[in-house]
Formats: sequence, C-alpha cells, structure tokens
Amino acid sequence: MKDQDNKVYEAEAIKLQKKSIREVIEDIVKDNFPGILQSGNLVSSSQKSFGLPMYGYNKRTLLMYYSNNNKGHGRIHYKGNKFYGIAQPENSEDLFKKFPSGAGIVTQKRLGKYKNRSNEISLYDHDLSKHLIEHLKAQHIRDYINEKERSYSQKRVLKRMFTYILMYAIEKSYIPGDKLLPTKNIKIKRPEKITDKSASWNHQRFTPKQLEDIWNNLVEKRQEKFPFSSMALCLYEVTGIRPQTFLRIKKEYIGKDFIELPPSIVKTRKVQKVAITPPVRWILNNIDMKLKEPKYRKYSFVSWLFPSTKTKSKDLYDHEYVLTDGTRLKDIRGCWSAVMADLGIEGAPKMLRKSWISMAKVVLKDSFKVMFISGHSKEATIDVHYNKSTDEQQKEYADEVADKVFNFVK
Repeated sequence: MKDQDNKVYEAEAIKLQKKSIREVIEDIVKDNFPGILQSGNLVSSSQKSFGLPMYGYNKRTLLMYYSNNNKGHGRIHYKGNKFYGIAQPENSEDLFKKFPSGAGIVTQKRLGKYKNRSNEISLYDHDLSKHLIEHLKAQHIRDYINEKERSYSQKRVLKRMFTYILMYAIEKSYIPGDKLLPTKNIKIKRPEKITDKSASWNHQRFTPKQLEDIWNNLVEKRQEKFPFSSMALCLYEVTGIRPQTFLRIKKEYIGKDFIELPPSIVKTRKVQKVAITPPVRWILNNIDMKLKEPKYRKYSFVSWLFPSTKTKSKDLYDHEYVLTDGTRLKDIRGCWSAVMADLGIEGAPKMLRKSWISMAKVVLKDSFKVMFISGHSKEATIDVHYNKSTDEQQKEYADEVADKVFNFVK
C-alpha cells in the first residue's frame, strides 16, 4: 500500500509540472528572461527581441520597457499609458490579467507608430499557446513559422524564440531534458536573394572619402540638433565599438589612455580596453565642452557619456534617477538619417564598424593585431565577417596583382 501511495504522489508531482506554452511565457516574463547557458538574465536587447514575437504586437508592450543593471542583466519594468488610460501593472501577473491571450492585439490601422505592419500575432495570442509545452513537436513549430509569408530573418528569430522557450522549460522541469530539442530538426532555408534592405548592408563598407564626409557632416552640421547622437556616431566611426556597447559607456570608465569597458556591456562578456587616440580624445573634449554650455549643463549630472536629451529636466536633479538606464541615449537613427540624406548616400550605421575593421586590417596587415583592438576573441571572425572592400579597392588590388605577377600579358 505504501508503494502504491508513492506512485500516486509521484504521478501528482509530475502533473503539477505540466504547463501550457502560454503559462511558460508568463513564467519567462515573471523571471525576467533568465539566462540558459549563463547565470543572470538575458540582456535587455535580447529580451525585447524575443518578447516581440513571444507576447508583442499587443497593447501589453506599451506597458513594458527594458533596461540592464550594473551587471549587464536585463530587467523588465512596467509603466502606465495615459493616452489609452491604462494603469501601470503591479507586476507581470497583473500585466497578463489586463491583457490576457487574444485581448489588446494591435492591428495595422491602430496605435500610430506601433502599427503592426506585417499583421503579425504573438505566440501568446495564438491558439498554439493553449497546448502543453511537453506536446510541442517540431512539426507544430514548423507549421507556425510557415503559416504565413515571412522573411528569412523573421523565421530565424521565431526559431530562436522557440528554442529559448524550450530550454527554459527544461530548466524548470516542465519537460524532460534528455530529449532532442524539436527546433534542432527545423532548417530555415536561406533564400537565393535576400530582399531585406538591412541585410544588403552586411557586405558593404564606406570608402575613405565617404567616412571623411560623414565625420565632417556630424561635426559641422549635426551638433546643434543632435548634440550627443552626433558625437556617439563619431565615436562609432573611429573605434568600431558596437552601438549596444558605446551607448552604455559611463564617464567613470574613461581613464588617461583607455576607456575600460566592463564585461557587463561587452558582447564577449570580457573586459575590453579602447585606446584614447587623438580623434577619441577630441570627441571626449567636445562632449565636455558641450556640457558646459548653459543649454546642456543640466546633463552633467548624468553618469552616461551620451545622455538622453528627452529626459525630463525636473528629474535630472534626482540623484537616483540620473543613474538609471532611462537617462542615456538609446537611438542614433534620427541623426544618421539626416547625415545620409544630406550627403546623398545610402548605408546603415553598422557599416561604420565593418569599415573600421576592414581598414584596420588593411593598415595593420594582420587579423591578429586587429583582434586586440576590435574586441573579437577569434581571428577567424574578422577574416570571415569583416573582410570587406569597396569596388575601387577591389580594382586597385586586382590591378596590383596583374602588374606584379601577370605583367607578361601584353
């Protein structure tokens, strides 16, 4: 009888772990997207990226914002929305009570700048989320990804989202961890031609002349309207530091010869030192002078190198508030678009990093040397992803080879 009681107890214990996909998503939000391979939480940018297809395209995202703490761990915060008269949720449970599955879905014609242009629906609002996580199979995921026309990049994001949800469920013992992840059997085929505009910039870089023009435009024409965005882009151009890193630089990281970036803001999770070269020193001095101007003096209290001018002035004298993530610059697109339009050229900000690394390799003639100043941990990454050149440079290289090797051809 005792053995029989134990079997019943074990069966009930397993039953208690059963969760629907919808409930797993709620737990993920409650736990602030815990890391799977490392302790802590996913960075805020990853939380936001996963969150959109997971529970977004919905009014509930109007009540959420993300930030990283001092250790680089992402946190979800909640706020109210005065325009729609929605009170601030107390926590994640309150959030999903306000907007349960199917409620608050954003359609194409609503919410102004929050328009759902692709007419998407989140997994949380989809019928698939009703099913138990343990019953989720590869074909379910494949059908979900392919149920409508989606780009290559969208499909990849969805696959990564499902992988994260499944790995989280394994960690929480909602499903056994000794089975092959269903997403392992899902292949996202790369199209013959990628039509996504942003992807077209992956294999391009700027010419030296274009880089000079961009710098001059930022310095001479953009500082009045974009005092800190312009300098952020200048720093991007002359160091190649990733935006998600340089936008989180604090003044305390700046030393005599180096800007020492802590692991919490670096992609590789390792300390990275950025040499303060003459152009970097000029940028730092420029920011110091800008903060001495009456118009911008109030931002001297902000700990970030690039403060946000959208911060409410009255809050800048709150010592605790000025230390938060909410007082830093987060977007450089407005300044960048103005520069591109003014110069009549096309390109994405990420091309600045590709240009810097590609040209550093040309100058130093050694990927090993470039690795020390680019923040990469492997030479192969530089050789594969940053070996870019312009048409003019390709022609120059080809002519040089022809002149020195095939000069016998008349």
